Amino acid sequence: MQHGGGRSFRYGQCRGQLLPHSHFYPVGNTPAVCLTHPLPPEQDAHLLLLGCGDARNVLFTIYADLRKLDFTCCDLEPEIIARNIVLFTLLMDDEQNNNLQKIWNLYYHRLVDQDSLELLREQASKLKKLAATTDLWRRGEYGSMLRFLDSYTLTQVSQLWDFYSQRPPDGSAYENQQNLLHQEFQEAERVRSQIVGSNSMLGGLRSTAPVSTIAHDDLSTSYRRYWTYGVADPSQEANGLDNSLNPMLGTPNAALIIHHATDPVLDFHLATGYAPLSSNSPLKPNKGEDGSFTNACYQTAFVEFAAYAKTFRCARPRLTIRFIASDALALCHTLQHMNNTGNSEAHWYRNSQTYVPLNLDSNDFNPRSDHPAPLSFDAIDTSNLADHLGCINLLAAAGPLLNRKPTSTLSTELLVRCEGDLNDYLKDLLLGDLPTVALLFNLTPIQYWTGTTATSVWDERQLNIVLQDSLGEYNTRCRYIIQWKSARHSSQETNLLNDTTIPLQFEQPGLTNLLYQLYLRMVEDESLPVLATSRKELASGPSGFYTRASFVAILGLIHKSDLVNWSVFIRELCLLITRHHSSRSMSSYTSPQEMFVYLHMCGLPLPSDYELTPYRPVKGMPCPLQNWKTIPPTLCITIVVPRTLLGFLKMANPMDGSPIFHVVLNGPQTNGFGKLTFAGVRNSESCVLSVQHDGEPWTGIAPMIVSVIVPSSIIRQDRSMSTRVTLGLKPTVPVQRFMDELGQGLAICQSSLKDPNVLVTKHRPNMTGYQSISGNSVSPCARPKELSMYQSTDSQTHARVHVSLDKDLKVKCITVHVDIYAGPLQDKLRSKVAVSVFQDSIFGVSIRFQEGPLIEQVQLPCPVTMTGSETRIELEASYVEFRAPVATRSELSSRPDNFYWTGIYQQRPIIYNPHYISLDQLPILDIEESVKLKWLINDLADMWSETERAFRERNMATNLRSNFKNTLLKLFVDFAGVQDTKHHKPFSLSDPQNGGLFALIFPANLRLDLPHQTVVLDVAIIPLSNNSIHKITSLLSTIETVRSSEIKIDERESLLWKHTLPAMVERCRTWKHKRACEYIRAEKMPLSLETGDRYICSCGKGTFPAGFWSRNKGDEADLWRLMSKHAIRAAISPCFSVPFVERQYTLPLAKPGPVSPAPTDNPPTKPTGLDGKRGLCAMCGKTRQEAGGLRECNGCRVAEYCSRECHLEHWRGEHKGLCRRVDRAGSSM
Repeated sequence: MQHGGGRSFRYGQCRGQLLPHSHFYPVGNTPAVCLTHPLPPEQDAHLLLLGCGDARNVLFTIYADLRKLDFTCCDLEPEIIARNIVLFTLLMDDEQNNNLQKIWNLYYHRLVDQDSLELLREQASKLKKLAATTDLWRRGEYGSMLRFLDSYTLTQVSQLWDFYSQRPPDGSAYENQQNLLHQEFQEAERVRSQIVGSNSMLGGLRSTAPVSTIAHDDLSTSYRRYWTYGVADPSQEANGLDNSLNPMLGTPNAALIIHHATDPVLDFHLATGYAPLSSNSPLKPNKGEDGSFTNACYQTAFVEFAAYAKTFRCARPRLTIRFIASDALALCHTLQHMNNTGNSEAHWYRNSQTYVPLNLDSNDFNPRSDHPAPLSFDAIDTSNLADHLGCINLLAAAGPLLNRKPTSTLSTELLVRCEGDLNDYLKDLLLGDLPTVALLFNLTPIQYWTGTTATSVWDERQLNIVLQDSLGEYNTRCRYIIQWKSARHSSQETNLLNDTTIPLQFEQPGLTNLLYQLYLRMVEDESLPVLATSRKELASGPSGFYTRASFVAILGLIHKSDLVNWSVFIRELCLLITRHHSSRSMSSYTSPQEMFVYLHMCGLPLPSDYELTPYRPVKGMPCPLQNWKTIPPTLCITIVVPRTLLGFLKMANPMDGSPIFHVVLNGPQTNGFGKLTFAGVRNSESCVLSVQHDGEPWTGIAPMIVSVIVPSSIIRQDRSMSTRVTLGLKPTVPVQRFMDELGQGLAICQSSLKDPNVLVTKHRPNMTGYQSISGNSVSPCARPKELSMYQSTDSQTHARVHVSLDKDLKVKCITVHVDIYAGPLQDKLRSKVAVSVFQDSIFGVSIRFQEGPLIEQVQLPCPVTMTGSETRIELEASYVEFRAPVATRSELSSRPDNFYWTGIYQQRPIIYNPHYISLDQLPILDIEESVKLKWLINDLADMWSETERAFRERNMATNLRSNFKNTLLKLFVDFAGVQDTKHHKPFSLSDPQNGGLFALIFPANLRLDLPHQTVVLDVAIIPLSNNSIHKITSLLSTIETVRSSEIKIDERESLLWKHTLPAMVERCRTWKHKRACEYIRAEKMPLSLETGDRYICSCGKGTFPAGFWSRNKGDEADLWRLMSKHAIRAAISPCFSVPFVERQYTLPLAKPGPVSPAPTDNPPTKPTGLDGKRGLCAMCGKTRQEAGGLRECNGCRVAEYCSRECHLEHWRGEHKGLCRRVDRAGSSM
């Protein structure tokens, strides 16, 4: 396509990290998670950690899981990897556990003693020698377990180990190290003082969940200790300032500054320091003789660290940990390219601030390697990179790397500074309908469809509500993790090249409109109405994350997955986009040309009207590149920018992030500091650029080099090479401060094509080809036909799934089309044997003859309802077509099978949710100290959404979810005794109208589910059926003497429990299913929902750890001996609502009154919030009239009390941590 005359065009934009300082995160600021919790226990796990950060998630996963684990750890900063390897190797070497305190000091403290420092120097020197070459490292003592994906990363971390190893005898090298460390720590303290001042960092409270209301003071003390004395251990506080600077917390890169919220204890689950634990509990901190301790945060963290160390050493034979220092998106797209082509040369730079190519040159990518590196993964954790890279960019890059299994999961953690409501933010995360857009990446948000999660966010939300009261708006970081499952999976083991999943296809008009709307959202900051919008709206918009490369990455996946008739789809889409850009609503420099450049780079077919084609110069026709034999469709323009023009960046606020650069021609873009050289004649066809990276971008002397790919038509039409090339800043709210220096256009430098600081080449510097986006994949039509479609093993059928969208561009209905080929099935069809469609599960249907064999079993990308469905049979064409509407939210919420999904995959029972759990590693709460468990009420009350709470308060028994949560509440509250109730053991579930008792539940322990910030009941279950009840008649009579508690429920809830209990058993099992497992024989889970039928398999009966019931004496111990052989272990978790599905109920901040296990006609008599029930005592609930008057809290001016005694008691309990007087001091999170 030709450019319009006289118009300016922008090509490329890049958020390069070009500020003088950027944040360094040596330790995390959120508690560790278990990376394998989506996976069944027998499955060895390949795990990808993007933005891996410190070692906490790796260590906690190893602590919580006994399987074989293969971690691939990617982080932008080599400092993170160097630190982690030092930690891992020190832990391996410390076989007698003699150096644990020193190892802690080195990994976490800013100031360390000489003994610890000497241990670091010795270890770093040892590692540096082993890393002399890749072969030497591979053959060394750590090489079989700790491996590198590329030689460049090994070189980078080796240089850091050299930095760590410096000693005083090393002279100037040691002096330089010490001077640099002093400068870095002083600058970090300056920045911290500027941002935090004397305030507290309340964000750390999430590490104490679910008991955060009582940990505020300790966390504040811990934070101040760390930044004053450089240590987390109070016993080292006195000597802290006399200690030496720790190079493990520093870096040779002076641009990296330790983040101002850093506090080592936040890596750990601190609830064990505040909740009462039983004497035999794992992770129980050591207390003083008086049963208390003053340094709860550190003691708790160190006990957990010690448990990690012990498990890590024992787990060494089953571990492989791989490392790479690169940008997360660059790694993912390179792995996609390797999956699709087998070639590692994907032409990505290591990150957007350097010209060092990403070259995965490890021998582990050789299929014959002894330690082959995975190219696809069972679980992918992206940390909170979605906050920095954009969720769509992450899903497009990492989603295709998931193994095609139903349990494969990609996790995105959001730790965003919300300018508005969390619910609304999450709903708009993908710039469109969440589950519909997710299908473009072959993903489904599991929590969206179930509307349930076993993860609590109560502490997180309450912290935000308190700060909202103080600040007048939502302006705090709110953490939420979304789990994305593979939407389509194969029925057999497969790799990504041999994709045997059932094809998914969209109707072309709907998909075209969906992509067009996505495009408009991605470039909305270029439209004049949006540019004129308010400062707040512009600042909180999504446009800063996305470029046209983001959009083309989605198109690449659509083309690769064959989701639509590509030629029709892309023509209509291009037409819509070009029409949009010709409208007056767009900024003068915008153009779709950048999109066409990316489409060309990806090799995606375009209509001839939009195709970029090569050009052969014709003699006699003026052309600035006349001597080129062939001018390719695109060319690279490289600009050399003197560093004197970049001084304005020193005025930038690091809290605003780095400005976004773009190239405007009157520009895909990369920038970085370095020395530019070229071979060949300038601007000739043979000219090749090379950039030598400057490792000191702000203290060095090299200029900044900026490269951008443009259509060659721009250059070949400019006979005089006078086209103006401008490098500028993209207009955003934070960069407005630079307008005084840069002018209204925010131009940094202006040149023309003929200027000596502008060069034109075929490819970008240090590259010989186009950057691969979405794998630059082979077209589906180019793959062998048998690999691009699903066929059943007998090859008699071929199934396809079609998706239709409604006018709001949401998935409306699903159509399953099954072609039946010549053979017995076709003969049966043509003989007019009746065909029926059965809904096997919320996500699956079976098409079968009424009397005869299965035709096809299909896993659907969305849950459907049989109401309004239709089946069409064509005898001549030999196909069956089933069409069903997608289930509505009200239909899903009322289905007993839509709380917890279970299934059979490859002859194994699996669960989709809730998460798998390792009970024996979790702390045990001491329920004898129930007075210290009052925080449990708030956590459990958070199960209800606003809608469910309304049903509950109106005493309406028609809401299935509310009723189910009432039953859960009774189980937890009665067993814990937090409302002065007796500890009922056992419980029985009874449906009086349908056979009576169907389950006995024997709670053994109440445990802290640490990574999910809640609790879990460790129980034994006896599922009752007609066949089993006679075996335990005597047992039932015995139970009558042991204070049993019968919970009566209706038929719908009993069906829900028959779905729930098998999932709760499956999620915590430590045993293997037998060959004769009833689930596998029946090919379903649960086995049956009919009254009196068995619904749980018998494989795990009688399998319990030693001492499971040791706490019980007398009659209860006798009872356990009777019932244990009939019982199965299970893990029952609370069932929380999901914020982007239903608005969550706003929970109380004041001390709550009793929460009844079932609805009552009487309204609650105690306050329901800090600012909720005016006129009641926040402690005892007396009215103003009953108390003869109330007095306000002097701090928050909201909570009211009837007496000084009530005020003091409430202050000591919970109000101290929540009063606005305290929280106002901690508004920086």
